Amino acid sequence: VGPIVFGSFCLFIFDMCERGVQLKNPFYSIWASDVGTELAMAFIIVAGICACLYFLFLCFMVFQVFRNISGKRSSLPAMTKARRLHYEIYLNALPFKCLWLVCGSCVFSLFCVPSSSDSMLL
Repeated sequence: VGPIVFGSFCLFIFDMCERGVQLKNPFYSIWASDVGTELAMAFIIVAGICACLYFLFLCFMVFQVFRNISGKRSSLPAMTKARRLHYEIYLNALPFKCLWLVCGSCVFSLFCVPSSSDSMLL
């Protein structure tokens, strides 16, 4: 959660700098000066790195879930029938929920990559 908070703070500082400059002079942008461009790019890059770290953390947690599921599956035969049925419902539903996380992250990354390459051309 730390990288998300830090990345959000970096984007907040970037946004406040951009809006603060525009409050003083509405036709001026932070991107117009060399120092402002460097500072803005630094904040955006740090926020992107933090988002990647958080995504890696989520992937690690999904891996932990699958490892935990395989451990629970091995202990199913020793359980009573009612308890085994209760566990099987959750053990069968969890991989699909983790798959939603993977699909959602793929959609998000495939949305961000083309838009970031378009802005590099400008």
